[in-house]
Amino acid sequence: MRRLVIKNVYVIYGVEMEETKVRSNVVIEEGYVTSITTSVIREGPFLEGKGGILIPLFVNAHTHVGDAFLAEAPWGHTLEQLVKPPNGIKHTMLRAIPPEKLVDVMRDVLQILFRYGTQTHIDFREGGIEGAKLFWEAKRRCSRIPLRSVVLGRPEEKYNPEEVAKLLDICDGISFSSPSDHPEQLLATASKIAREKNKFFSMHASETPGSVGEVFKALKYNPSFLVHLTHATGEEIAEAVRRKVGVVCCPRSNFFTGAGVPPLVEMFEMGAEIALGTDNLMVNTPDMFREMEFTANLLGLSGKNFVEPGDVLRMATLNGAKLLNSPGEGFIQEGNPVRLQLLSGANPELGWSKNRVSAIVRRARVSDIKLVLYGRELRRPRG
Repeated sequence: MRRLVIKNVYVIYGVEMEETKVRSNVVIEEGYVTSITTSVIREGPFLEGKGGILIPLFVNAHTHVGDAFLAEAPWGHTLEQLVKPPNGIKHTMLRAIPPEKLVDVMRDVLQILFRYGTQTHIDFREGGIEGAKLFWEAKRRCSRIPLRSVVLGRPEEKYNPEEVAKLLDICDGISFSSPSDHPEQLLATASKIAREKNKFFSMHASETPGSVGEVFKALKYNPSFLVHLTHATGEEIAEAVRRKVGVVCCPRSNFFTGAGVPPLVEMFEMGAEIALGTDNLMVNTPDMFREMEFTANLLGLSGKNFVEPGDVLRMATLNGAKLLNSPGEGFIQEGNPVRLQLLSGANPELGWSKNRVSAIVRRARVSDIKLVLYGRELRRPRG
């Protein structure tokens, strides 16, 4: 697809996620958006948008795709029983599942992520070097899908700098369950090697009620970003903001596991840059539409109206791209690479809306995705 003109669409435009009030024509050339205009365009080829809505593809900023084989297993178990390393139910079963089966499960999840409108996901991959290799084999088996996987591996041994270095050679970074679960020497060494190799370093922090204070511990190791902060104090949030450390929140997962609800309003008030992730596949579908809707409803509980629908959409798109230092991604603008999804204009709930951005956040569904456009590729996700 060297050139394409998408006709008669509304566009959620720019970093502010503002809707175009009239139908527009979007010109794509050589994998980039070159024009968004209401003027008549005579040179095609053309794709009729039929009043659909163009939005950025999602960045799912926190996944554990290997957990999908445990879908719905969490019923009746605490979060600690499920995921605390090394002997939580998840880790025990990950060690027991045949590698070939795990590869098949992860391949299926990667295909689902693409069908759900995701351009990039950040995966915390357990299992050390072998676990990372299994992921890349799953990725190879669906290599035709235009999905970027940012894989942060996790060491198996308590302290082995050689394992950390080898893991960083085959992954995009390194990740840990929390600063309380691992020796300080390991965290310090992993952080140092990650910086030397220009790779990401991240971890969960303050996910459970008993983990207050973990954010300060985590910040000692200069993380690229932190995940959860469900029970972070105001002082911890302020320090993360001061250090310009991004935050990934997973509200649906936290709510279901009983971990609590992240202090989203306080984070917004303090200027935190929040991205959204769907977290464990054993708990949630990797559906960013559901994550946005749930997040918007949680914010509504606060009674404060300074958080706009565009803020929530940014959490699912642009803010995740910023975590990964991916300029030009996560928003639609002339000159940006093509990372778009076209939502069908046939859904009356989107068509009736007086605020299309709010409708996308609170009413749109995966089934509304008509087309995915990534670079020079055009795909029909359900085709």
